[in-house]
Amino acid sequence: MFSKTVCIDDSQCFIMPSTYAQLRMYGDMIPTQVGHSPHEEDAMTIASDELLDCTGLLCPIPVVKTSKAIKTIDVGQVLEMVATDPGAPPDMEAWARQTGHELIEQTAGDGEYRFWFRRTK
Repeated sequence: MFSKTVCIDDSQCFIMPSTYAQLRMYGDMIPTQVGHSPHEEDAMTIASDELLDCTGLLCPIPVVKTSKAIKTIDVGQVLEMVATDPGAPPDMEAWARQTGHELIEQTAGDGEYRFWFRRTK
């Protein structure tokens, strides 16, 4: 699998699997919601403290903007990020694992992907 290194600044870099390679390998296996019923009425309602709009942006820009935005909220607060890049789900899951911030929920529908992250540190 291909990978790329994404650097937020001189002190924070991480390796991210290539979106293209992931989409070729997993195709339509990207979940629409993680840990919850796919029925809209069952989905959690999460209050966010900040909204980051990354619609129309392609990898790695949503990752970079999320990394910067999470630093503007306090520990324990929630950042909601909206993207339209179909590679966003695996990219943002990898980002959460590598940074230690909690991915509370993610949803997908009508070409839009929403993520809720809790700042942990």
